[in-house]
Amino acid sequence: MIVPSKIIAPAEGIAVHNVLDTKDEPIPEGYESFLDYWEKESGQACPSECQAIDWHITADGSVADTSDLVGAHVRIDGKDCPDDYAWIVPLCKHCNNDDNTLSIYLPSGSIFIPVKMTKKHKTAGIT
Repeated sequence: MIVPSKIIAPAEGIAVHNVLDTKDEPIPEGYESFLDYWEKESGQACPSECQAIDWHITADGSVADTSDLVGAHVRIDGKDCPDDYAWIVPLCKHCNNDDNTLSIYLPSGSIFIPVKMTKKHKTAGIT
């Protein structure tokens, strides 16, 4: 079994998809939230805004609030990842939504921290 490790996005950035239905996944022991987990495991402070590229326009054409961040469960496009693992990365609630089945592009230097989940989850946009 492949166990994911910390990943830093390359110069060209990286595409991800949301992992679906993770709202009931328990926060790892010793952390206050998945965002806290990301900060402590990455050694970085949370960015002040979502770093996703070209994804903040809502269905009605308005701009989403990009400052309300969460530790999102994602899978990196083209990277092998067991169904019971994901990577955590800070995203705004607009991007971290089960209805979002499109690729989300994150810039160079984005840090992804692996987390083991309690059960297997599907990935948005992947059949």
